[in-house]
Amino acid sequence: MAATLTITHTPAGGTIVGGSGKHDGVYELLAGLRKQGQGNWRYHPEVGIYLRHSRDKTYSQVATRINLAKAELEARGFEVKVEYDDSRKRTVEEAERERREMSRARVGYHQEKAAKAHGEAGRRFEAEHRIRDGYPAGQPVLTDHYSAPRHLRELKRADNHFWAGIDADRRGTHHENRAQAAAAHMTHRESPVTTLNRIDRLETDRRRLERALNGTKVPTRYAGSQPAGPAAGARREKIESEIKDLDEKIAYWRAHIAALEADGLKIWTAADFRKGDYVSFGGPRWYQVLRVNKKSLTVPAGANLQELQVVTPETVRSAVDGSGWTGKVPYSEVTGRRPAEEMTAEAETTGESR
Repeated sequence: MAATLTITHTPAGGTIVGGSGKHDGVYELLAGLRKQGQGNWRYHPEVGIYLRHSRDKTYSQVATRINLAKAELEARGFEVKVEYDDSRKRTVEEAERERREMSRARVGYHQEKAAKAHGEAGRRFEAEHRIRDGYPAGQPVLTDHYSAPRHLRELKRADNHFWAGIDADRRGTHHENRAQAAAAHMTHRESPVTTLNRIDRLETDRRRLERALNGTKVPTRYAGSQPAGPAAGARREKIESEIKDLDEKIAYWRAHIAALEADGLKIWTAADFRKGDYVSFGGPRWYQVLRVNKKSLTVPAGANLQELQVVTPETVRSAVDGSGWTGKVPYSEVTGRRPAEEMTAEAETTGESR
């Protein structure tokens, strides 16, 4: 008789499959769903079978994947119960702290693996050189001499050491790249640009939920976006809970930005610019501001601008045959500002035409 399985979900712990035993085929079935793109089910010796990226999510956000797994397991004769408790959550600070700790652990793991692999590669190449150095350079195998069998064995050993060294060196490079990627992940996640964009998305989601809560018109691209009136009952409780979660996330990431500002980071806004100023956003060029918008700046754009140091509608027309294109620069990507008067004075001093 097939075992009874329990799929349990909480935002704090994620989605975990309980009741599975060794060689009962449960993981193989769920791994098949992963290959079909219907749920990233994984196994960890300390956790068991779990759904990756299911932590810090409500049951409704993972219900589709859980139901697919339940149907697949029941079709193979397993009895499956689903339990969930959305009230068991962890704070944003706890989640981010654990994410940083896991990232550091991942970096350390891959750095250790890389050091071992490169050490093995060095030993293998040294062993190969010792063998080859035991024979005069260019000496062929003396096939009619009693030393020929041993010489052939030594050459075979040298070849084995060489290819094992190549393989170890490749493994070392692989783990080095993984360590760099793990370190870069948190750097990118906590960078000012990523954080400001995240805050903007969270605030957009909050406004959408506020409209759903109050029964005001919601954009049709959202499911169930035209409620008959203000949300009530269980639906209202669910929306209020989601708004509370968003408020916590927004407060945490705003505090992160405030800490960066305290360390000297400049956060640019529409109040810092006026039409005619010049803006830089990570490259060597300065772009003239054509319009100051609420969330971005409108600047000249075009192809083949690599040779330009100052980009204005006039210089764009010179580089591109009457382009007239414009682009948007979000304030989160701005790295510098120069007033129009300063750029004009500099152009006059150097004799360059803008």
